[in-house]
Amino acid sequence: MAIILPVLIAMAFGLVDYSSALLQQTQVQNAAQRGLQYALTHGFNSSAMSNVITRNTNSAVISATPAPSKFCGCPSNVGISSTTCSSLCSDGSRAGTYVSASAAATYIPYIALPFVPASFALQSTATARIQ
Repeated sequence: MAIILPVLIAMAFGLVDYSSALLQQTQVQNAAQRGLQYALTHGFNSSAMSNVITRNTNSAVISATPAPSKFCGCPSNVGISSTTCSSLCSDGSRAGTYVSASAAATYIPYIALPFVPASFALQSTATARIQ
């Protein structure tokens, strides 16, 4: 019992810490998606999108970093390649207008351990075509 109980307690604290990190990452992802949803319903407005991203969070201090952006690009098999708005894509279609919203936060573990970093950067980006 004296050997197993400390191990079980350490595992329980580790599980709580890991769960908190996953919760905060989910909040960061939801914040980026809320910012993108604002652009889809109201149009692109960088400051309004940043306000939507940073508000309504329960525990995490979330920032809109980098700032929301609007750009033109062509879809490819590795993502969206940025191009000028008047250009044609490789498939012959006109370049689309995209909006990107990013959210970031820093997670600090509850228990400082020598083999665990003192903090973790959490980042999420949501991108969608608006035209």
